[in-house]
Formats: sequence, structure tokens, C-alpha cells
Amino acid sequence: MGKKSSFATFVWIFIILLAAGAALYWLLPIKKELRSKQTDLQEAKDKLHQLRKEQNAMEQKNHALKTSPAAVEKVAREEFKMVRKDESVIYYSKDAEKKWNERIDAEQKLKK
Repeated sequence: MGKKSSFATFVWIFIILLAAGAALYWLLPIKKELRSKQTDLQEAKDKLHQLRKEQNAMEQKNHALKTSPAAVEKVAREEFKMVRKDESVIYYSKDAEKKWNERIDAEQKLKK
């Protein structure tokens, strides 16, 4: 009876190990997919947070444009290049700005 019970014990241990191995075989890919989905979810949450910040900024700008003449004037000047009747616009290139800054620097050196 000792050989028979030790064989039965061996069979049960083998079955249990086989079942555990099969469970791991099916669960590990599921765990990997879960991690991938969690990463995707976090990225979506981050994107949602960014979009809500942008929406909030747009709502604030919209409110300012509805309630503040200064905000309307700022947009008109910056985005549409509008000026008042008594104003003049002077355009200059980056090259001209660079030359102007060099001239100022040279004059300051002469004063020292």
C-alpha cells in the first residue's frame, strides 16, 4: 500500500503543478495586457487633464472678450494688426533690430 499511496501523491502533486503552470501560462499575458491598458488609461487621463486646462484658458479668454474692451483691443492689435486712427505702425526686420542693438551697444561703449 505504501507504493500505491506514494504514486497517488506523486500524481496529485504533478496535477497541481500542471494546473499551476497552466494558470501562469494564461495569466501572465493577461497581466501584461493589464499593464498596457493601465498605461493607456494614464495617458488618456493626462491628455484629458491637458485638454481641460486648454478649455479653461479658452473660457477665460472668451469671458474677457465678452466683458473687457481692453481684451478686445489687445486681440485686435496682436492678432489682426489693427491700430487706432491716430497711430502709425512701424515694421522692421530682425536684421534691422540686430543692427540697432549693435549700434546701441557701440554707443554705450563709447560713453564708458
